Parts: sequence; C-alpha cells; structure tokens
Amino acid sequence: MSSKDGIKTDRPTGRSDFLCPADISARPEAARPTGRSDFLCPADISARPEAVRRNGRLKKRSDFLRLRDSGKKWVSPTVIVQVAAPETTDIRVGFTATKKIGGAVVRNRAKRRLREAARMALKGAQMPSDIVLIGRESTATCPFAALLKDMRWCFKRLEIHGHANGHDANAKPAGQPS
Repeated sequence: MSSKDGIKTDRPTGRSDFLCPADISARPEAARPTGRSDFLCPADISARPEAVRRNGRLKKRSDFLRLRDSGKKWVSPTVIVQVAAPETTDIRVGFTATKKIGGAVVRNRAKRRLREAARMALKGAQMPSDIVLIGRESTATCPFAALLKDMRWCFKRLEIHGHANGHDANAKPAGQPS
C-alpha cells in the first residue's frame, strides 16, 4: 500500500500514471496527472467488445494449426482469413504475421492494424467462431480503408457477419478461395 497526495492505492509504487480513471477522478483537479485520458484499467476491460478482449484471443499453436488444417480460408490482397467451428461459445481471434513480410517493426505494425480492423469489422458479430488473421506484405502499408474493406469482404465470403457500417456490398477485392 502506498499513499500519494492523500489517496491510498493498492499499487506498490503509487505512481500516478498507473492509476485507473476512477482513482484519478477522486483526486483534486491540481493533483491529477496529465497524459492519456483514455487509459483503461483492468476493471474497464470488461467494457471492451468481445472480439478484442484478451480472453477472446487464440494464442496456442494447436489452435492455429487446427484452423489451418480443418477450417475455411479466404485470401485477399491484404489479409488471409481462416475460420473454423469454435471450441467455445465466444468469438476468438488470433493474429499472425510471418518473417516473410518484414522485420519485427513491420510485423508488429501489421498485427496492430489487423487487431483494429478486426475490432471494427466484427463489431456486433453474434456467431461464435474461431478466426485467424494472417498479415500479408501489403497489410502494414496499404490504406486502412482498403484493409478494412478486404477483411469485411473475407468475413462475408466466410459467412461471419458483423455490423456492416460503411460496407460497400458491390466492392469486391481480388481474393481467391482455397
């Protein structure tokens, strides 16, 4: 337990930049830290959409291999999507980018973009699925709108329906099933 500015926290350091928004709002205005106002504490994670929760993620190699071997797959210019029947009642998403697309910085950028596009494309999706999104060479550099359009198209072809906000039903990327 530490105390800073008269507020007790259960954090060992008592650093103000690690406080939850609820802790910060209890402080007097002058004592509030400046910086990110959108910081989420662990208690706020439950408010996030299911598709981006940490426990809604595929992390085990065996899950990735199961989707590769037994799932459906659709290839677009910016992303490869693999889908299989779920083992749970949730939507679980896994993200991967191989060394073929670039170094660590490029792979991390591609996975960040895939996570955000998946969050937007799966918003409102009800059907439980296990989904793997594989980054391609153009994933890290293409316009985000093109990545989102391709991902929505792949989800439509693989019958994963989320909220189609901003979706153009006539726009078809050059993808091939395999």
